[in-house]
Amino acid sequence: MTGNINSLLFIPDISGFTEFVNETDLNHSYHIVAVLLELLIDANTLDMTVSEVEGDAILFYRYGSVPTVEEILQQARLMFVRFHEHLMKYEQHRICSCGACRTAHRLKLKMIAHAGNIRHLTIKQHHKIYGPDVILLHRLLKNDVPSDEYLLLTEALVQQQEEVAAPDWVKWEQNVATYPKLGAVPHRYTLLDPLYAGLQKPAPPEPAFRSATPMMADIYIHSPPQELYELLSNLEYRLSWQQGLKDLQYNKTRLNRLGTEHVCVLEVGKLSFETVTVQVEADEQVYGEKLRRSFIFKNQVNYFFLRQEGAGTRLRMEIHYEKIKWPFGWLEGVLRKKMSEVQQKVLADLKTVAESMLPVPA
Repeated sequence: MTGNINSLLFIPDISGFTEFVNETDLNHSYHIVAVLLELLIDANTLDMTVSEVEGDAILFYRYGSVPTVEEILQQARLMFVRFHEHLMKYEQHRICSCGACRTAHRLKLKMIAHAGNIRHLTIKQHHKIYGPDVILLHRLLKNDVPSDEYLLLTEALVQQQEEVAAPDWVKWEQNVATYPKLGAVPHRYTLLDPLYAGLQKPAPPEPAFRSATPMMADIYIHSPPQELYELLSNLEYRLSWQQGLKDLQYNKTRLNRLGTEHVCVLEVGKLSFETVTVQVEADEQVYGEKLRRSFIFKNQVNYFFLRQEGAGTRLRMEIHYEKIKWPFGWLEGVLRKKMSEVQQKVLADLKTVAESMLPVPA
């Protein structure tokens, strides 16, 4: 345990998600926020230490050293830009239309900085800060700033240094918040909206290959499209319906989106796939995977098209590939017949697994 030392306290806080109750929404919202929190930690340029990750916020501190307001402004700008450029890219590359994925681009970021005395407690390898100023920092998350995106600095921090000219995007507003037992807390804030103008928009993804004569098969599955889409696209479920796999290798900390790669481990080797998409009708959903290196067909892409049909889904699987010159003319027909058998097996297995996951009627 250490005594009171004047230090920087800094909290970036994410807001904007509603209270989800659907399992898919909840799971995806956790993944989305976790990636954003990692991004904010990686954007730390002030040599701050993470004390705690608290839900959708991170408690940073810099022990015994308070940076200048100019440095804090630079830090806030960097975090804001990386946060929103990531969300812009995610919006373009997402494949899921659940509530969490569909509204992720609306997430907001606010940041609060304070300078005060903190105590530092270490229990084995775990570090924790505490004290009245830590409590004050958390109380400041509840304030009357008329925006969801801002940087707030307490006057206790600002008054420790000389005033300097701020960048053009900064427009300070003076304010005072009053809290029980803590009293009046003078502070200033600036809205972060002007920073949107400097964000770099990501390049739109290119649609994947489609042939004029794909191999097609379809099946009716008594499962809602959104639930079936989750079964198809969530790689956590792949081993439950794709037969013949010994293992599936992929990044388990990230949601599947355009460009995501996974490796199917088979008895006789490995196949690497990349998630892709194409344009579909308004009443359809599509999930696609491109085989990164095919030993049979050139530029092979497998698509699953989902359309609501009654209480269930009409699922159509299409296998697209570029025609090549075969040494024997009959060989393509033999391979197509074999692939058609695989196609029918995949659809049948998906139907079995999807319908077994339906809730039992009361």
